[in-house]
Amino acid sequence: MPFVSAPPLLCHPSLCIVRKGWRGVCPQCGSFLDLESCSRPFAYDDTYPERRGHFDPLIGAQKVETLKHWLSQGGLQLDRHVVCEIGFGSGFCLRYLQDNARNAFGVEQIPANLAHALTLGVRETNLYGFHERPEVLPEAISLWLFQDSFEHILDIRRFLQWVLRNSSRDALLLVVAPDAGSLSRKLLGRFWPHKLADHQFHWSRVGIRELFEGIGFSPLLEIQPAKRVSETVVLNHLGVKFGPRLRLVLRSLFPKFTVWFNVGEFGLLFQREHT
Repeated sequence: MPFVSAPPLLCHPSLCIVRKGWRGVCPQCGSFLDLESCSRPFAYDDTYPERRGHFDPLIGAQKVETLKHWLSQGGLQLDRHVVCEIGFGSGFCLRYLQDNARNAFGVEQIPANLAHALTLGVRETNLYGFHERPEVLPEAISLWLFQDSFEHILDIRRFLQWVLRNSSRDALLLVVAPDAGSLSRKLLGRFWPHKLADHQFHWSRVGIRELFEGIGFSPLLEIQPAKRVSETVVLNHLGVKFGPRLRLVLRSLFPKFTVWFNVGEFGLLFQREHT
């Protein structure tokens, strides 16, 4: 039955959600609000990257390897592009982009992440706080990257108008995000790894396609966004989801490993339609 006391849906704000346990589901596209996360305040501060081990160079190297894999699947050649990474986290991938693209800009909300990117050699002139970004960037962006960041943006339509304003005529946009309709979400329920306090809204493939088509970006292709994951990443994630004590207990039990892994994410590449 309709449930009206939750925040508006990001996909179809005019529709009433259908409550299914902890989820408030869009009746049109299947995207959903995590009602439990929406009911609790969450602040992005400097503890966020620390708890997740984002500054670990080995994790950073795995993130770069993952990014290269995704770019290869999309047939994307960085030397042809001016890139902007939204929510660049620790900055390891942004440094790789700076070294290989025509130019690279980064937008990030957490001060510690901005400071860490500077220690990696990312140019300060190309870094912007999420709420301090200029209305117009120094160059038009031909490739936008959202690596596990799109699901964190709640004022999404105003933000995408900024993206559109700063896009080149035939800009590309790659977004990797949790899939609201994934098999892992259906099987794991509350134990789904993407059910986190800072993930209030989860997009379906249909919902996100409709969103981007609404601003003139058409789906170009879908990639398989497996990630290079080590036991350290798994333990860090378990610590965030279930508490640091569990991480300490499991650390002595987990063998060292590195695998390619995906638990319910989609990867979609869009291209701006010529106007």
